Amino acid sequence: MHFITSILQNSMLKNPAEDYKEIHKHFTRYSKGEFTGPVMKVRFSANKITLSGSFEYEDFIQEYVVSVIPDNEIEVKLDILAGSDLSAVFPKLGLDWQLKKSTGEIKNFKGTFQEKFFKSRFLEVIKELNKFSYYFINFNDQQGFSVKCKTKPPQPSKKKITDKEFEKLTKFCIGTVKNTKKNQKILYEKLIPDFEDKIPETIKIIKLINIYKFNNIIIPKGLKNTILIRLKAIREGKLVRTIEINNDMEYENSLTFSV
Repeated sequence: MHFITSILQNSMLKNPAEDYKEIHKHFTRYSKGEFTGPVMKVRFSANKITLSGSFEYEDFIQEYVVSVIPDNEIEVKLDILAGSDLSAVFPKLGLDWQLKKSTGEIKNFKGTFQEKFFKSRFLEVIKELNKFSYYFINFNDQQGFSVKCKTKPPQPSKKKITDKEFEKLTKFCIGTVKNTKKNQKILYEKLIPDFEDKIPETIKIIKLINIYKFNNIIIPKGLKNTILIRLKAIREGKLVRTIEINNDMEYENSLTFSV
């Protein structure tokens, strides 16, 4: 489940840095203020659904596309960016991968791998990777399903989200699947459960924007290390979600959250 969808179900997380790492990791970059969160554009043609998303919607696009493809073997190029070494995680997944440690002040671990997976196996792998890292996949199986993803995350943006900025952000990851009623239903349930009842029968395009408004940062007692403060601090504020449908209908939802 995508972290935004998880927040829609439970917005006030207790001890998120330890008990909800797969959600908390997405917010360690933020200070107080208003920021553009992940944004998504979805186009519907007669034969396919094209999802164009920003950084932090790439995991949604990747998992969604893989979840609806036939269970055939696909060859995948996969880049991993992690905040810690995953040498203890890979063997549990039956993988002999190794990440290379960065040399900068802020340490991270990176690796690029080329593998063949069946759908069910790959879903297991990326579900586990999502707990500890960011992953970026590229594949094209020539059957109407594909993912093309950049591998370098951008910095958080305080810019007001203009149309030009929206189009730029949504080029980070692009996925395609066949346009069927089943695939549409799965998409709405996973991406926009809070707007699902607003989707008309005839759908051409959806634009989705998430805005974070952080008004408080809680630093755990006893922490003095600036890196640990950034990683462990809890952010409180409001999540504002706006959806535009077929370029003529717009709806907004908001909720208070603690992450």
